[in-house]
Amino acid sequence: MDTESIWTQRDPEPFLDENGELIPPSETVSVLSINFDSVTSNPDKSRADEIMLLTVKNKKQPPKSREKKPPGIGLPGGGVESKESLKHAADRESDGEAGYKLLKIYGEVFTDHRTHINNVVRIFLAEPSDLQTSIRESDEVDPNWKNWVSLRSGNTAQKSC
Repeated sequence: MDTESIWTQRDPEPFLDENGELIPPSETVSVLSINFDSVTSNPDKSRADEIMLLTVKNKKQPPKSREKKPPGIGLPGGGVESKESLKHAADRESDGEAGYKLLKIYGEVFTDHRTHINNVVRIFLAEPSDLQTSIRESDEVDPNWKNWVSLRSGNTAQKSC
């Protein structure tokens, strides 16, 4: 599969409404951004302790919220807007929730065709920029959360650039 087709692939099984009409699933994206910059060649230090994962801390959503995200730590992500490419949605969500634009998206690494709800989650592997911008979606995520978490320990750490 070529890289461009990843962004336009829309092939989940649709649900049927009470009249037998097709209901297209909602689509969401999540972004798996990994920072290898702190990895050293020190043989006494485990590389898994140095690899950092970009995370966000979701706030508890108001009862009437459209997002319906559970509170807690997760990957930046959210819904794909009408006529928006999957690549653009991934970049928009990473920038809006974590403050990091994506320099490169390597591709889709996982697709979850949920059957209990009408939703398709697509997870992309990406390289974030080194420069963090302001978090625009502070109503959804905790802007004080230290975004970079050690892959092995789960401990938070500030990214040093």
